[in-house]
Amino acid sequence: MQAVAFHPQGKLVATASDDHTACLWDLEGTKKVTLQHDYSVNAVAFHPQGKLVATASDDKTACLVDLDGAKKVTMKHGNFGASSSISSTRQTGGNSIR
Repeated sequence: MQAVAFHPQGKLVATASDDHTACLWDLEGTKKVTLQHDYSVNAVAFHPQGKLVATASDDKTACLVDLDGAKKVTMKHGNFGASSSISSTRQTGGNSIR
C-alpha cells in the first residue's frame, strides 16, 4: 500500500498500491473499481467535490477518473520522471486537480 485517500463526503476510500492498481472501496470494504497502471501507483487523491479521483504512477502517467460516468483520462508526463504525489486544491472561481 502506497497511499490512501478518503472521499470528501465519506462515501469511498481510494488506495494506491505496488501491485500496479488503484482501487475504490465502499466503507464496508467492498472493492467497487480497479484502475490499472503499468507500474506501482504511488498516489491517489479525490477532487474536493468528490466527482473525480486522480492517480499518479511510476509508469510516468497520471489518471483522472470521473466517478459519475467512470470515464478515465490518462495523461503522460513525457520526459519527466515517475510521479510520487498528487493533490487537489480549491481555487477562487473553480476547482482543479494538479
